[in-house]
Amino acid sequence: MSSYALVHLRYSTWYSLV
Repeated sequence: MSSYALVHLRYSTWYSLV
């Protein structure tokens, strides 16, 4: 579960940057 949350957070940040 922790891994999933981490991935989601990382992807969200990248998407916001784009």
